[in-house]
Amino acid sequence: MNVDLLLHLHRLLFADSKATGGTFKRSDNLVVDRDPHGGQTLRFKPVPAARTEYYAADLIDRYTDAVT
Repeated sequence: MNVDLLLHLHRLLFADSKATGGTFKRSDNLVVDRDPHGGQTLRFKPVPAARTEYYAADLIDRYTDAVT
């Protein structure tokens, strides 16, 4: 497994959807819960967009090391 294969599989998964697959995110995002009154609670802060490719490659390397 490598980053290019990961992006290829992502592109295939999204081939029949309106969303575009096969690329890393271009902007930062947060995962939040919204309450009925409009308030937000931070649930998860993903890695910054600029570091996503690095962390994907690191995750693949760590997985490969763990299973070999």
